[in-house]
Parts: sequence; structure tokens; C-alpha cells
Amino acid sequence: MNKVNVISMSLGGGGYSNTFQTLFDVAYQRNIVCVASAGNSSDSARNYPAAYRHVIAVGSTDKYDVKSGFSC
Repeated sequence: MNKVNVISMSLGGGGYSNTFQTLFDVAYQRNIVCVASAGNSSDSARNYPAAYRHVIAVGSTDKYDVKSGFSC
């Protein structure tokens, strides 16, 4: 079995879940990097899974490295 080093997620929806937070805490303890889309709603609302502790939230930029209009 191969060891996982990075988990990349491009998904959203739903709210906070203790179960998912525990999953990301365990991943962090095992030195697994978790990355998730910050969202595509162009607002400042918390988007999960990007808003969980130990998850790196990423957004989108255009070809000029300016934040995309839809990105959070």
C-alpha cells in the first residue's frame, strides 16, 4: 500500500462536522497535507472543508495572478 502525503479536495457544501474535523486532525498528526478549495461563491462565508482546522484553503487567480471573480 502506498503512503498518502497530500489530500486535495475540490468540493464544498454542508457545514461543520465533528467527524470531518477529527479526520483532518488525524491526517495532520500523520503529516498528511490537506488542501481544499476556498469556494466559488465570491463571498467571505466559511466554506467547508476548507474552513476546517489543519486544512489549507486555496483560491483561484487569473492569468495576471489576480483573484478570479468567482473565487473566495
